[in-house]
Amino acid sequence: MASKIIMMAIGLALEMSIRIVVLMIDVLLRKKEKTRKFGLEDPKFDGYPSPHVFSDWLNDMKCYFDCYEMSDMHKIQFAKMRLVGLANIY
Repeated sequence: MASKIIMMAIGLALEMSIRIVVLMIDVLLRKKEKTRKFGLEDPKFDGYPSPHVFSDWLNDMKCYFDCYEMSDMHKIQFAKMRLVGLANIY
């Protein structure tokens, strides 16, 4: 009798674990689909010495970060990868 109850408990725990994993996958896929819908190009900055060009790039980066929900560390790493040309030298 006790082993039957234990087996039922294990079965329920396994079923709940599977449901949680399925829900997590669903959330991740929806998030990925949401970000795909934006269709944003990742902005690049080439170091052109113009405050307007730099300001536009910063605004584009802010929009990109808002859409893709990045952590602060990922924002820094991503921004560094988007520097090209002279901007990448510094």
